[in-house]
Amino acid sequence: MKIQNTLAILLAGLTLGVTVAAKDHTGEYRDARLLDRNYVATGSSCTTAPLLLGMASTDCGGRGTMLYKLLANDTVFIVRPLRLDDLVNTRDEATIKFRPMGHGSTPTWMMVPDERGHEIEYIIVRAYAATETDISPRLTNQAVIDMVRNGQSPELVIAKIERMGRRCTFDTSDSGIQNLQASGVPDSVIAVMIAKH
Repeated sequence: MKIQNTLAILLAGLTLGVTVAAKDHTGEYRDARLLDRNYVATGSSCTTAPLLLGMASTDCGGRGTMLYKLLANDTVFIVRPLRLDDLVNTRDEATIKFRPMGHGSTPTWMMVPDERGHEIEYIIVRAYAATETDISPRLTNQAVIDMVRNGQSPELVIAKIERMGRRCTFDTSDSGIQNLQASGVPDSVIAVMIAKH
């Protein structure tokens, strides 16, 4: 009888724990902008990744991992996929939906819906208040076209591209390059854009 009572108490506690966890894990979908990504190879420490991620620290696993930098309102999240990775085919600067998850007020992971509506889990490696650099606009194909049309020399455009560093989001697909050439962007500038992509 004593054992049955103990088991009943334990089961009630587990049920209560599951209920509380379920409440903690609920969250509404929010928008985030995919700012950047970087692959951290096998055996590398995510802390030493030469990356936008700064002080990020995570176990990169035996096969390496992809780290993503997301901006949601005034918070930057550095995330890595737990198992599946649906962000790998998402272009930089795209807006994605995510649902923050975790216990208490600080989320520890997020769920990102894929095209079929299944949720893919991402671990939050680091979260911090967005800086001006995080929020500042990216250099795009259209921005390069505008600079060329405004009469800036190829040298100046290339200097701007170099200064923007990883904040360049270029479409260097065949159609993107054809559009750049049709808009009068010199091949020397396009070559630098391809190298930055």
